[in-house]
Amino acid sequence: MQLLDDVGSPYRLLVASGLKPVVVDLILKYLGPAHFDDRLTPLTTVGEVRNRAARFVYPLERFDDGALLLTAQSGHIAINGEGRLARMPNDIYARLSAA
Repeated sequence: MQLLDDVGSPYRLLVASGLKPVVVDLILKYLGPAHFDDRLTPLTTVGEVRNRAARFVYPLERFDDGALLLTAQSGHIAINGEGRLARMPNDIYARLSAA
């Protein structure tokens, strides 16, 4: 959600345009442990963007040494009010593509 805000396309704009983003897949890869007192840095970046779908990438790093502990990806599609696959509005597509 924060990434959408950061690129100027808040979630509420997607919903106001009649679209609902739906998660269609989630991939996690564990790379190393985090411990109770570790400070962690979660990041979100835009992976692939198509006119009806987007993929987001989430690396999780330990703050103190930058060790990559986990990578994740989520795939999303846009559906309309009838539950059918729909195109993202051009402005939202352009903002995500540029991110």
